[in-house]
Amino acid sequence: SLSKDFSNSFEMILRLIFLRKRLNNELNTKEDVSKKVTEYHRVHHRRRTLISKRDQQKLRRDIAKKALQTLSEKLDQERRTKTDWEKQNQIRMNYLKQTSAETLKRYRDFEKKKSEIQELETILNNQTSKINLHLFNLLWELRKVFPIENEGQHFTICNIALPNSEVKGSVYKERNEKIYSALGYVCQLVSALSKWLEIHVPYHMIPMCSRSVIFDFISNPNAKTEFPLFVVGVDLERFGWGVGFLNKNIQHLLSSRSYTELSLPQTLPNLNLFLCQEIQRLEIHSHHLL
Repeated sequence: SLSKDFSNSFEMILRLIFLRKRLNNELNTKEDVSKKVTEYHRVHHRRRTLISKRDQQKLRRDIAKKALQTLSEKLDQERRTKTDWEKQNQIRMNYLKQTSAETLKRYRDFEKKKSEIQELETILNNQTSKINLHLFNLLWELRKVFPIENEGQHFTICNIALPNSEVKGSVYKERNEKIYSALGYVCQLVSALSKWLEIHVPYHMIPMCSRSVIFDFISNPNAKTEFPLFVVGVDLERFGWGVGFLNKNIQHLLSSRSYTELSLPQTLPNLNLFLCQEIQRLEIHSHHLL
């Protein structure tokens, strides 16, 4: 029984020793495995870190490449824009040079034409002054040939009294050759003023001393248009109309020069007023030649 117990105890000891060895082996194995796992994790983590860094670097490189590509495209676009702008600028510069040359040429031509125009204006002013002087002398002589005087109660022309008239009808109820002559002188004077001063009067006149006539081509071209400035074998009313048309011609002379006029029947006062003002105007415009 003791040997059996001893045998069992020994067996138990052996088992314990075996278990202890096995436990130590397991512990060592565990420690080795733990070290391997730790080393694996460390290596794997480092690998993952390296992969992550490579991915990040790749991503950064891709972003940088895209940014660089975008910048390159913008740069190319800017270069093309710059090239186009330089071409357009060159075209504009050429156009401006051409335009400037043309403008300068036109300016020189303008200055030349301006000088020519100024010379022509000077010549024209001189000629106009000479014409005005000539007209001044003509009107001065005409005033001597047909002198109009104020006798107080009435005006005279060539020392013949001519009373004021009415537009329609006449104050000359008796035959008076002196009045017809005075009207003829007025008709002659108005015709000369109209021709020399180039003032077209509305009623055509034919001066014939004491048998002058005036025509009305305005009222009715188909009617009898001749109106005598005398009362010898003619209707007195037509004579009155003729005197009225003569007064209207004198009034037209005054209005053409914007001179102040008197009432229409005042034949000689209006004519004398026109002569005085026109001689004064011509004297002013030709003063430097007088």
